[in-house]
Amino acid sequence: MVREGRALRPARRRAADPTRVEGEEWLAIALGRRALSEGPRTRVHLAVEVRRTALEALRLDSLAAGAHHVLGEWNAEVERPSGIERWGARKLLGADAFKDASWDRAVEQLRRAVALDPTGLIHHFDLARVYLDVGWTDRAHAELEEVLTRPAVQPADPFLTRRAQKLLDRGRA
Repeated sequence: MVREGRALRPARRRAADPTRVEGEEWLAIALGRRALSEGPRTRVHLAVEVRRTALEALRLDSLAAGAHHVLGEWNAEVERPSGIERWGARKLLGADAFKDASWDRAVEQLRRAVALDPTGLIHHFDLARVYLDVGWTDRAHAELEEVLTRPAVQPADPFLTRRAQKLLDRGRA
């Protein structure tokens, strides 16, 4: 079992209300962030829970931009490792849900998040990262420009703006 950290406890409390999509979104985000800092076995188990939680959020509200974003990132994070690593996660660690991941689904879900919440800089930034992953630099450039031209609303937005500028300056997009 995974230790419950400071971010997971309040997220699980919010998700305890089965009528509120925000709780499921917060939990999926907290689990996803936690998974990125864990070892392979724990990471796989958390990734399965992230997907399940994001799908539950979409069951509650199909227009939840945050849940679409989480699923887009989930697909990208599953696709980023090598094929051998993905095979190992499925076969050795029991992550059959990984077989459903694809770059196309990552793009589709992140585009949906952007369409539902165009002011969310994180949606544009992460869509740009996926575009870079699949080699669509013109599209990535356009999304990074969106990050730079839209006003910062969330506390993390200035950080995203700096990262977007660095990617553009380095010629990654």
